[in-house]
Amino acid sequence: MTNDYGTNYTLIVLGVVCLVATSRMRLALHKHLSIKTLLGLPEIAPDRYPRMLITDGIYARVRHPRYVQLLIALLGYALIANYLVSYLVTALWFSGIYVIVVLEERELRAHFGAAYDDYCRKTPRFLPRLRR
Repeated sequence: MTNDYGTNYTLIVLGVVCLVATSRMRLALHKHLSIKTLLGLPEIAPDRYPRMLITDGIYARVRHPRYVQLLIALLGYALIANYLVSYLVTALWFSGIYVIVVLEERELRAHFGAAYDDYCRKTPRFLPRLRR
């Protein structure tokens, strides 16, 4: 199960491209997320830190860019390592993240109501549309 598929320079380049893409995504994400939001303070103390629905910037392209960023980074590491187990771990993480996203979306729908439903109709969950 820990099969090593050997060094493949094409996969290493693709892996590095994935990691560069995630660093660019991180910059785009931090334009819209404060440290308070990243720490989860709006969920812990909603009276002091009210939640806002973010629908602009990278959030206008995909609803869950932080999870997309994580999955692209995992894929990048898997491509560079080129071990069977790294690909299996990436697939397992995707399955887990999908479940988390479904639960989070239920919570967001309950909190933001019709505004979140409208956002969901306009914005894909993980893969951005090529055309607007």
